[in-house]
Amino acid sequence: MRLTLAYAFACLLAAAAASAGEVTFSAKPAAAKAGDGAKITFAVSAPTDVEVAVLGADGKVVRHLAAGVLGGEKAPPEPLRAGLAQALEWDGKTDLGKAAEGGPFKVRVRAGTGVKLGRFIGANPYNFGNVSATLADEDGNLYVLAGGGQLNQGCMTLRVFDKEGRYLREVVPFPATIPDGEMKGVAMWDEDRATWQPRQRSNLNPDFYNGTKTPFSLVSVSKDGGIVLKDLRTVGPSARTVVLESSGAVRGFKAPADMPAAKPGDVGVVQKAGKLAKGELPIDWSRLVVDGERDEVYVNDGGSQFWRFNGSTGEGGALKRDGKIFGATDLAFGYDGLIYARTGRGAADGCDYSGPFERLDRDLKPAPFAAGGTHVLSPYIYSRYGIGYAERGIGVGPDGKSYISFMHDWGKYCVAGFGADGKPLKGKYMEGKVGNKGNPKTGYPAELTSAVIGPVPQGNCGIRVGLNGDIYVGLLYLPKGFTVPKGQDKMVWSFMVGGVGRFGPDGGCVKGDEGMMRGDEAEGMLAFYPGLAPFSSAGFTSNPCCVCRGPRFDLDRWGRLVMPNGVSNSVRLVDNAGNLIVEFGKYGNFDSQYVPSDAKDAKPLVATPEIPMAWPTGAGFGPDRLYVLDSYAKRVVRVDLTWKAEAGEEIK
Repeated sequence: MRLTLAYAFACLLAAAAASAGEVTFSAKPAAAKAGDGAKITFAVSAPTDVEVAVLGADGKVVRHLAAGVLGGEKAPPEPLRAGLAQALEWDGKTDLGKAAEGGPFKVRVRAGTGVKLGRFIGANPYNFGNVSATLADEDGNLYVLAGGGQLNQGCMTLRVFDKEGRYLREVVPFPATIPDGEMKGVAMWDEDRATWQPRQRSNLNPDFYNGTKTPFSLVSVSKDGGIVLKDLRTVGPSARTVVLESSGAVRGFKAPADMPAAKPGDVGVVQKAGKLAKGELPIDWSRLVVDGERDEVYVNDGGSQFWRFNGSTGEGGALKRDGKIFGATDLAFGYDGLIYARTGRGAADGCDYSGPFERLDRDLKPAPFAAGGTHVLSPYIYSRYGIGYAERGIGVGPDGKSYISFMHDWGKYCVAGFGADGKPLKGKYMEGKVGNKGNPKTGYPAELTSAVIGPVPQGNCGIRVGLNGDIYVGLLYLPKGFTVPKGQDKMVWSFMVGGVGRFGPDGGCVKGDEGMMRGDEAEGMLAFYPGLAPFSSAGFTSNPCCVCRGPRFDLDRWGRLVMPNGVSNSVRLVDNAGNLIVEFGKYGNFDSQYVPSDAKDAKPLVATPEIPMAWPTGAGFGPDRLYVLDSYAKRVVRVDLTWKAEAGEEIK
């Protein structure tokens, strides 16, 4: 009777804690040895997500056993089962099916995933792209209008520096602290999320002011007259003008009659104060890749160059081989720790947007396949150039199979595969439509004649492969009957937002006319996870194949997906069944949470939001952390994971 009462009392305490927003273990994790593995049991006090891992004596994860939401809208992914109490079995093997070594082993269970801001990588207020104008106000402060990048990329920024060139603040894009109602025509206030939602007018480059890159000129800056910007694409009395307060709030769209004369400023003062060496940071921040094993972050400039940064310290620089810039447009890491890269000449040599698909080690040296002795999977991949180089993604499976998305014909895409021996896989789709097609000069292997997944819409970006061989592809696709989230722009969603489709190892296709912008009906798709953006498409342009911009998602060994959404300025972490674990991020410009290196205290220029994002376009997994590429702010946001409950138990 005492045991029953004690158990009931413990349950009441657990329920009370859960009602207060706490998650606890109503039954602590237990791990009993069974054969070569173990039987694991535990229970949580309330609906929440959990993560179960087997650790070696060194504390590293030997087996990513299970992760998902318990008590969610959908049943959790296997081997988890419905309900808050769980019983799992570990067979004594690693993720890759080998007998685990390095014991004694320990089971770790975490519950209630949360997030907190870790740090910024690459954040530098002097990295603003090509300058189009510099003016001074009455106090001598310098206003620098810039943002033009390379390869048709760019994002308009207006930053303010004092007369000595010290950074003061960013006016465009606007600060997160602008009061509700003061960003007419530029952003909408989302009452439910308590954040601004910029009115995105382009899915190629971030554009809240209807001025892609910098077709605006800086006409005048003054205390009384405000900041006057004029659209260079319009002329005469009807020319579009935007007038801002010094805070960044919108004053109106008509230039003041008594506008003071412009006072030229010296951008050289700013550049000298910044001490930013040429090539030290990317001008454009276009694609993100994370080496989770080493906790290293790779950023591509949208062309043929990568930068590599240490995730813990933020230190890094241009990716080089033998002291020279390494030319690559895209890359991915395999479960074997090798790099699968779309290579080509670097920026100093003229750049290639089409070129070889190769396998390399982490030192960027060739990693030949046993069969044939070459490290080249294909000497040629047909790519394209527009808003940067339109690479569509590479993914590598635990069995060594690799996949790459590319144009099999102009404006028509598919995903082809290569075996662990480096030879093309025989796919079940599009036989005779992929590869050389009778033209050996294009350089594809003769065996490359079919697709594993194809066709896919032009709006596709990113590939990842799960431990069971399932293939995940980012697609400009939404299931029939999908409802746009409350408070978000339906028109923007229809042209910019898609999701991730999961296909089995046998592949599949997205039906419809080849060369279609958005997907229609999918064959072989096992699951779909919505909320990935921004995809570029013809919705915002007259060009029917302007699809160069694409978002990058990531998949971890627990099968969880992390997806950026440039429309909502947020990132979603979901389990493999599609249950939302956590969504984080709100609109914020460069100043949000940024602390100048010469600051006398540790206070950020703007203290909100907690995790700022101006235009997130990529996300990836690090060890117990996530990385988000904010292309507008030209930086990577490191987000550290937290847990409401964590417990470990040695297997005995």
